[in-house]
Amino acid sequence: MNKQDFGRKSKVRKFVASAAAAVGLTLTALLGLATPANADGLSSCPTSYTCVWEDLNYETNGNYLGRVSVYYYIPNLWQWDYDGTSVNANDSVTSVYNKANTESAAYYKNSLAGGSYFIFVAGQKDGDLSNGSPSGSFNDQLSSIYYCSQTSVGC
Repeated sequence: MNKQDFGRKSKVRKFVASAAAAVGLTLTALLGLATPANADGLSSCPTSYTCVWEDLNYETNGNYLGRVSVYYYIPNLWQWDYDGTSVNANDSVTSVYNKANTESAAYYKNSLAGGSYFIFVAGQKDGDLSNGSPSGSFNDQLSSIYYCSQTSVGC
């Protein structure tokens, strides 16, 4: 095989690879094999964490990955933005999921485990704090989160 034949075969291989990739992407989009834009926010929360989102149904700005994941505690939510956004988490939480294995988590209105609070046991969730549950007005008012093993206040 001479250099010219090798060059032609190389170009053909590149063309075939590009065409196959294009067909694959088209089929993925048509058949819905790609991750949907509205995938489950609950499954995006890592095991052993408690997670919070800005909006209803475990999303932030339409993105289920836009969450704050808490392991042990966050004393001041004002120091945190939701993942992948510039939206600050302080006083903006509407959805909560405690995906801890065994730990209960306390969600406080004030920083440093202060003010009114509610507690969720492991596995408990609420995709709409604006509906008055848990009892009290907590929607868009949370400022700190602690696993109960990390604080003696409120647990």
